[in-house]
Amino acid sequence: MSPTPRPSFPVFVLDRNRDELSRRIEDRARGMLADGFIDEVLRIREKHPDSKMLGSVGYRQVIDFLDQKKPSGRKLREGEAGLLDEMVLAHRQLAKQQRTWFKNIGSDAEFLLDRDQDLVKEKVVKLYQ
Repeated sequence: MSPTPRPSFPVFVLDRNRDELSRRIEDRARGMLADGFIDEVLRIREKHPDSKMLGSVGYRQVIDFLDQKKPSGRKLREGEAGLLDEMVLAHRQLAKQQRTWFKNIGSDAEFLLDRDQDLVKEKVVKLYQ
């Protein structure tokens, strides 16, 4: 038996090129902050202080920001700019971990969005005909 089990169904990996993904991550983090993410985290922490969600990517960085906890080994910009940097870094690290995971399980096909969108549709349609 192989150390990494292969699923009995095709695995398609949908990804974006690194520069576009980085831009989208930063835009998303900016949007989260602009839409009141800090207040959301404050409310959750107040009502559910033991929630596992508070340890997840994004939430963890806001908690550290609120508690004025600085990362060791690197300097932060002041205020929300530093929080934004930490959120972007954490989300980029998560994306890298996800890419590595998909690479290690092996895939039947890999596609870059938006470039391969029509090819993805074609493959999926063939699967279900």
